[in-house]
Amino acid sequence: MKTESGKIVLGSRTLEKLAYDDCLAHPAWIEPDEWLGGADIENGLHLISHQPAGRLHSQLETAPASRLRKKNGREIASLNPADATRFGIKQAQTIRMWNSRGQCLATAELTESVRPGVIFLPTGAWFTPMGNAGLDISGNPTSSPWMCQRRNSGKGARHIHASSASSRTMVT
Repeated sequence: MKTESGKIVLGSRTLEKLAYDDCLAHPAWIEPDEWLGGADIENGLHLISHQPAGRLHSQLETAPASRLRKKNGREIASLNPADATRFGIKQAQTIRMWNSRGQCLATAELTESVRPGVIFLPTGAWFTPMGNAGLDISGNPTSSPWMCQRRNSGKGARHIHASSASSRTMVT
């Protein structure tokens, strides 16, 4: 293992010396900036961006296998029917998701398999902005300038690189 001791590290002397307030030397819960347990959950949904079944990231985005998994030419955003009722969303309706960092359109799919308070939107649609407002009409949660550009929004990512944090993004 590529750790300071070559073993699993539960407490890092290296991180302890760095004394980061947002990346402790030992395992600890540090509340993310945005999450389902946050203060503003009533007004939004927790966006989870998963890998799509019809392509790898954006590769083959316009290929038949990828296009078959879209509705109305857009990515499908899956959400719980209770949330759809709360926001006045109908099955197969075009919806706009946004936060302070950006916005996109997607086609709603209502399903009980998604937890209330969560919305799923796959990654990899090619960024297709409309006009100067930056509204992405294809449904891409990870293209600039969009809502998941707050990569690594968990408080540990300011000092140390980690994976994408689209699973920590709140949208309306």
